[in-house]
Amino acid sequence: MDKKLDILKNIQEVEAPDQLYDKVLSRIQNRKPNIISLRWASTAVAVVMLFIALDIYAIYHINKDANQDEITAIAPVQDNQLYYE
Repeated sequence: MDKKLDILKNIQEVEAPDQLYDKVLSRIQNRKPNIISLRWASTAVAVVMLFIALDIYAIYHINKDANQDEITAIAPVQDNQLYYE
């Protein structure tokens, strides 16, 4: 382990160019802000609203069919005949 760490003692110091700091600052200042375009945002909103509408539609119709099955199981269909002939 000590041999591996001894390699670090041979590292030579490097001088940075004088204009490096100015170049870094200018790149930071000239950077474009990360703004999502209106088209992408409206498309995302439309897709989310479509999924929500599909979920509501599916839940409503699944519950409606399930409730109808429960009602027919509890109260079987009657043919309104009072007497058997």
